[in-house]
Amino acid sequence: MDTFILSSVRDMFTTVTGYLPTLLTVLGVLVVGLITARVTSKLVARLFKEIYFDTVCHHLGLAGVLRKGGIKRTPSEVVGCLLYWVIMIMVLTTSVKVFGLTLADDMLNRLFSYVPNVIGAVFVLIFGMILGSFISTVVRGVASNTDIPRPDIMGMLTKYSIVIFEVTIFIH
Repeated sequence: MDTFILSSVRDMFTTVTGYLPTLLTVLGVLVVGLITARVTSKLVARLFKEIYFDTVCHHLGLAGVLRKGGIKRTPSEVVGCLLYWVIMIMVLTTSVKVFGLTLADDMLNRLFSYVPNVIGAVFVLIFGMILGSFISTVVRGVASNTDIPRPDIMGMLTKYSIVIFEVTIFIH
């Protein structure tokens, strides 16, 4: 009986010590990746501030869009934050591969392959909203100049029609 317990404990210890180098490698990859992501994101955010990216975004109205969206960071900090998460996703994927979790690796690859579709859909949605506002203004101006009653309602209907069309494209 004692040899059975001792044998089981020895097998467990052997299994744990067999995974220890892999675990230490994964922890090393995570720590180095975290440090790299933080330093790189801070440097890129500082570089974007130095080339007056925030000022350009302010003049283009992007800083106002960020504020309206509840984002309290400057545009250069947003770029740095996005870079941080891109690096951390790469580090996470590398860590999962090093650890040998093929199922998790496959799941992450499928998840990350879907990201470009989401980004493209968001750009389509943003473009549709900008286009809707522009065409709404044109319709309102034309309706006002041709004495059509209630040009503001026509402009609003035009804008919402275009936005609804863009939302259906976004959902698809």
